[in-house]
Amino acid sequence: MTSSKDVMELTKKFTPPPRECDGCTVCCQGWLSAEALGYRFFPGQPCHWVGCSGCTVYGDRPPVCQNFQCGWKESHFLPEWFKPTESNVIALWREWKAEELCEEGENGTYLCLSECGKSMTVKHMTWLNNYAAAGVLNVKYQYEGRWHWIGSDAFCQWNCDGAVPITADDKEDKEEPKEVKLERARNADGTYKADDPSTPDINEAWVEVEETTKPQ
Repeated sequence: MTSSKDVMELTKKFTPPPRECDGCTVCCQGWLSAEALGYRFFPGQPCHWVGCSGCTVYGDRPPVCQNFQCGWKESHFLPEWFKPTESNVIALWREWKAEELCEEGENGTYLCLSECGKSMTVKHMTWLNNYAAAGVLNVKYQYEGRWHWIGSDAFCQWNCDGAVPITADDKEDKEEPKEVKLERARNADGTYKADDPSTPDINEAWVEVEETTKPQ
């Protein structure tokens, strides 16, 4: 008889097989926007090259298609029933904040879910809300054509501010130009250099001073 300990060990060693499209062509059906071999597709306009059994130019598909990473297919984080043909959404992992800018315990990625003709079911929404409430997941999702978001306060504020990805360049402290203060330079005897005919360069008649220096 197999003990619970044995079952746990087997579970740890288990590596699920890669997910396959298996006839799913939702990403080609006009819910996303791109161009494939000279033809654009966008919401309301399916890809020119999609056929009844899938992509008709799969072997020659362009980089935009080769590099596409379906959030359901690329990992097993999403349940099996989040497959686009069942969930009515295409899931994509995206970055809202560069990793090096994230605070401890903060996640710079989020799950973006685009509707595919129908709205998500209560089952799918409940799963997303539970993970977001637990602080595991930031989600931006489309529901009945409108975009919504759930997750950390920082992530929600980022969406409210316009959802422009925060990069490492934003962290660089851009030094504000310092106001240069000048005062009249003096000779050793206290007289102004500007009044001394022997001063060779008019620039020597002035010196930079710190902001805290009191004018003489």
